Amino acid sequence: MSVEPRLSVRWLKLFSILATVVGILIIYMAARGVSAPLVKIGDVYGNYAMNYAVVRIRGNVTGPPYVDTSGGRITIRFGVDDGTGTMNVYIYEQQAVELLGRGLVPMPGDVVEVEGQLRVRETYTYLILQVVDLLRIEGRSTSYTKVYSLNTGMEGRSVEVSGVVYEFREVSSGLLFGIDTGEGYVDVLIPVVLKYVDEDAYNMLLENLTRSLELGGEAVVRGVVYLYRGISPEVVVRSLDEVVVRVGGALVKLSELSRHVGGKVVVEVESRRMFYLRDTRDYVLEVSDETGVASIVIPSELIYDLDPRDLVTGSRIKVVGTVFNETTISAARVVPVSSAFKIYRVSDVDRESVGLILAFEGKASSLVEFRGGSAVFTLSDGTGSIKVYVPGWRSHVPEDVKRAVRSGGRVMVVGYIDVYRGELEVVVYDSDGLEVS
Repeated sequence: MSVEPRLSVRWLKLFSILATVVGILIIYMAARGVSAPLVKIGDVYGNYAMNYAVVRIRGNVTGPPYVDTSGGRITIRFGVDDGTGTMNVYIYEQQAVELLGRGLVPMPGDVVEVEGQLRVRETYTYLILQVVDLLRIEGRSTSYTKVYSLNTGMEGRSVEVSGVVYEFREVSSGLLFGIDTGEGYVDVLIPVVLKYVDEDAYNMLLENLTRSLELGGEAVVRGVVYLYRGISPEVVVRSLDEVVVRVGGALVKLSELSRHVGGKVVVEVESRRMFYLRDTRDYVLEVSDETGVASIVIPSELIYDLDPRDLVTGSRIKVVGTVFNETTISAARVVPVSSAFKIYRVSDVDRESVGLILAFEGKASSLVEFRGGSAVFTLSDGTGSIKVYVPGWRSHVPEDVKRAVRSGGRVMVVGYIDVYRGELEVVVYDSDGLEVS
């Protein structure tokens, strides 16, 4: 009688488990090759039935990415608009670090396709990117149009601008600076997210922009036009190699301006006289150095950023700007070097003093205020009396100065000498030129 070999129950169980695991792996690998469904944001936003669903969205990046490093972990957030709605995409620590390491940063002007898991809350729906490979950036142009100014109709265009750096500040969203192209003023943003792509390069740009305000500097920028708050066009840099800042350069003497017509220069000069251009609302500052005399045209918004004490006659300033002709520079930046501030007597001025920027101190009286904020009062210092005129459009009389004038108190004023209806007056063009003494 033959005995048939019996199969061990233990081996049957092991074989069954192995088959199950293999089956799950096969199903998983197959699923990995199948993309999640492409949905419209408007169809899934606020739809509780889609909570935790894995979906794809496709649309335009709505603005520079937001970076959060609170708690020692990095999170990146950016918005996507597909025409039916807008949704934020979140990228948390592990994926954020990987994304930054690849330099794969969504920016305005990009079209992106993102696959991730939905989170539907009562008033907020968002997508979480769980695999970096499931973020695809499309539509980034490598062709740039040279422009000299911006308007809202340029939104989304890839542009190139160049010129003098005339202002700079570090803001929460990155490095924000202005460029004077010679034909207009352009705002540029280097998003802070790029700091986490290449911190050394980002810090170098920060240093160069800071130095540009003191020594003069030029920038060449490529990027995309973005409407800040939907109304203000600015150029957003999408990678750090799209911006180059060149600091300073040798100082140019005023006698050499004819060689630089149309170009950018840096001059160090002495302030002499100031005049106002009513048609353009710019100011003209007559300046000199040991080689000659020239005129600096300073836009109103730039003059109001300067302390009047730093521009009084005899003060030294550094000017960065574009040479209009052999005797005129259009200023993009004015940096005080040394002030010649002192108090003058009213008896020191006469008709030959027109345009001089001077400071006076004395007893104030006879305040008259006009519609629009302008005002006039009289200043007496024992050697004479002079009218003080405050234009009103950007300069006004502070409340403490008004009280001093009404009570016959002492006031210090800084402004330029002008003639109105045959009388000398001091024009206080900036409220910082008014102070109770």
